[in-house]
Amino acid sequence: MIEGKSGSATSNVVIIGIHTQALTSTSPTIPPQLLQNPVANHQDQKYARPMMPWQLSFLRTAADDSDKEELRMRWYHYMAYFFGGAFLANAVPHFVSGVMGHPFQSPFAKPPGQGLSPAWVNVLWGATNLLFAYLLLGRVGNFEFRRWRHILVAGTGGLAMALMLARAFGRFYGGL
Repeated sequence: MIEGKSGSATSNVVIIGIHTQALTSTSPTIPPQLLQNPVANHQDQKYARPMMPWQLSFLRTAADDSDKEELRMRWYHYMAYFFGGAFLANAVPHFVSGVMGHPFQSPFAKPPGQGLSPAWVNVLWGATNLLFAYLLLGRVGNFEFRRWRHILVAGTGGLAMALMLARAFGRFYGGL
């Protein structure tokens, strides 16, 4: 339960029967009356113990979620997630072939996409693809693994790239 006015510096939060005041500038504490052990009956407590970091983050999350409206996905988020999934799918064959020490096709071979590149080139190309996937999925918008729409868009990009790679590499390895 969250009480308080929006825009105020403090808000009162009740979590599992504990009433505390969440301040934006200082660490909130539990009032001393609630910290008293009813069995030992310690009435002489002067100071309350500070909250643990996980309790503080829970309070921030509870207070922030009430005031924050859900962010909408913009068209460029869809594009970034789609291509992030594509880069992620493209990273797998290059990185794995390079780590295994096998030569593999890459854009840097002669002729591009048909000749074989050394293993170290494929490791670097796979790592570059992983970096681009991270930048597109992790830094554009607010990608969340629990949102089916985010996963669906990235998965569609990954599936499209995987099908294109299967067709392109299939002619070299007898897949088509």
